[in-house]
Amino acid sequence: MSLSCDIVFFLHGEWEDHTRDRLVLALGRCIGREGTGKVLAVEIPVCLVTSPWVRRERFMRWLRGERHPRQVASNVFLYRPWLPLTPVLAPAVLGASGANRLTLRAQLGRVLGRLGFTSPRSMVWVTDPYHRDFMGLVSSSFHVFNVVDDYRGFPVNRASAWRRSRIVGDEEAILRKVDVVFATAHSLAERAKALNPRTFYVPNGVDYDLFSKAAEPEVARGSPLAALPKPVFGFIGKVNEKIDYGVLNALAEAYPQGSVVLVGARDAPPGALERDPAYSTFVSMPNVRLWGEVPYEELYRLLAGFGVCLIPYVQTELTASVNPRKLHEYLASGKPVVATAIPEMARRPEAAFLATDPAEFVRRAGEALATAGREDLRHARMALAEAASWDRRAGEMLSVSFDLWERREARPAVGVGRG
Repeated sequence: MSLSCDIVFFLHGEWEDHTRDRLVLALGRCIGREGTGKVLAVEIPVCLVTSPWVRRERFMRWLRGERHPRQVASNVFLYRPWLPLTPVLAPAVLGASGANRLTLRAQLGRVLGRLGFTSPRSMVWVTDPYHRDFMGLVSSSFHVFNVVDDYRGFPVNRASAWRRSRIVGDEEAILRKVDVVFATAHSLAERAKALNPRTFYVPNGVDYDLFSKAAEPEVARGSPLAALPKPVFGFIGKVNEKIDYGVLNALAEAYPQGSVVLVGARDAPPGALERDPAYSTFVSMPNVRLWGEVPYEELYRLLAGFGVCLIPYVQTELTASVNPRKLHEYLASGKPVVATAIPEMARRPEAAFLATDPAEFVRRAGEALATAGREDLRHARMALAEAASWDRRAGEMLSVSFDLWERREARPAVGVGRG
């Protein structure tokens, strides 16, 4: 069966967040090879009531031109719509959810028509429980739920019983209605399968062509980290409450002559990290570097300067369902990886050196460092990453989706995407 269709993909945040953008581009390549299909990635909408005050910079960018569709690849377009009220607040205001649906339906209709989305087949992907109200807005569509996080575990949702209840209700409603579910973690897949038997485990992928550049000797020599004291233990990702700073303290203390580098933007409310004594100790250590945010397309240059790559996550409700995208980005460089044994990492002993406490983390980091020069292991790590490319992941999900779609058309059934 041909994989050609048009796709509307609702993002959890903004394109520049790089959470699903590589998957969207890979979907575009897959359907582009099969025919004339196109992809519209829809960013989190601007709210005319709250955005001018809460997200003013984003709102001003929207006013200056980001409200118009933008082409980001040959057959992939990006669109940032507007809504009267955010999907989070709309249920608390009588009629707001209905107004949001009508507004978004009209905008999508105009944009899809203007961009020439004319395929007889259309597929809608949702990635967030708050996308419940976005389903059914595109006619004759097949619906996919790409579950990538346990949103109940986010601090903002843990702190509010109302928000947590809303998240649970919206997620369960989506799971019951969609045609297929793809979950990035085993725990997410198990929970989803209880409500939708058409659930499949498909972990995160990697832009292999980009991150494998870190394995090139000349890139390592030119890395911004090349002058740092060796060995360099590095982490790429958001600096937030998911990180086990106690583990990093132990590592920095064990290698005072080396460097521990965190590459990424701070992603925590003011004062939240400082309430953790381990964080305050960590940032005060002389061999620690908080490098800050780096453009996604340049991350491989920093990665090339690592000796050992780190995934130092704490064991929490949220990390119990995290499938770290950075794992395969690290492996694409051929460098060894040390990780705390969160559930998804515990299933990958062939991909990383695993630890359950600070002392073991330091020991495993030493073992990883000892393998850094082995060419056989470097090639094996890179092979693991290449097998997890976003193109492979996208092709797998599209093949499963079209198989289910074909069966559904052969034997009509009741559901949101039927008719």
